[in-house]
Amino acid sequence: MPRQAPEFWQKKCLKSYVLWPLSFIYQGLGKLDKHLKEKKAERPNIPIISVGNITAGGSGKTPIVAMLAEHFRKKGEVVAILSRGYGGQIKDAHMVTRDDSTEVVGDEPKMLFTMDVADQIWVGPDRRVTAKLAYEKGATLLILDDGFQHFKLPRDVDILVVGQDGFGNGFTIPAGPLREPLKNHKRADFAVVSQKANVELDIPQIQMKRRPLEKDITALLGRQLFAFCGIGNPLQFFEGMIKADLDIAGRKVFGDHHKYTEEDLKMLIQKSGGHQLVTTPKDAEKLPKDFKKRCRVVRPAFDDASKEKIIELVEEKLAKVRKQQNKGQDAA
Repeated sequence: MPRQAPEFWQKKCLKSYVLWPLSFIYQGLGKLDKHLKEKKAERPNIPIISVGNITAGGSGKTPIVAMLAEHFRKKGEVVAILSRGYGGQIKDAHMVTRDDSTEVVGDEPKMLFTMDVADQIWVGPDRRVTAKLAYEKGATLLILDDGFQHFKLPRDVDILVVGQDGFGNGFTIPAGPLREPLKNHKRADFAVVSQKANVELDIPQIQMKRRPLEKDITALLGRQLFAFCGIGNPLQFFEGMIKADLDIAGRKVFGDHHKYTEEDLKMLIQKSGGHQLVTTPKDAEKLPKDFKKRCRVVRPAFDDASKEKIIELVEEKLAKVRKQQNKGQDAA
């Protein structure tokens, strides 16, 4: 079944107010969970960066994870990405390999592996365990994908990602989209915010400007396209191509992390009417090889200013952390 956020999460209405009292129970359980997990927190002595959000659903975290991993890998770090492996079947710690399928490890970890942006990609429910294993295999820097609420593993840099829907109606689950009260956004060092989000924050923020990768666009100019995807922010995918002057003759949206069936593929062929099928890297990982050959993949890219500012803030924070660590070692 498609995973779509309820429409009432975007506005305060009768349904959200009816569910509002349950939000306080959810908040209370969240506080207890945080307290218990922080008591068990442990980490290896290497830099740790977390990229996460405060709302349920997609917000554009994984492209930021990929961009940071690629940057630090080029600088000589041995980078490991730690993921929960949402939608997969992994119950224990596992390092993603070429032979793993999206059904086993999840679509985003497999996509990151295919992109070859990091030295190691780990999945598992307890990132203390995957962090330890990554460190033992030589990792010198860890990046948590969707780690804002993963309190068992302390981090040096906390990046909050805000999608185009912002914080919806401002209520916590189940009355709204927030995973925890909005005031907790101040735990983050800075936020990366979608251009369409209208939010006010008490931390530094960078506007997230993304566009389709130029060479992917060039190959599709002048052709009629049928675009489909199952991601958290489908409008961002479609609008990026339209702004790049691509001719989108039709489109189909599936729920985030959608698993494609034979019926889905037949329907896409029928609806496309012979036009070129276009999809995202995340969706392409879940398509059978024969069907994937029919499709062109359009990859997202950050504009230079957004990318440089994100990297600048991360490196500034890591430099401060290293300076404090050196002072502590000198004092000892």
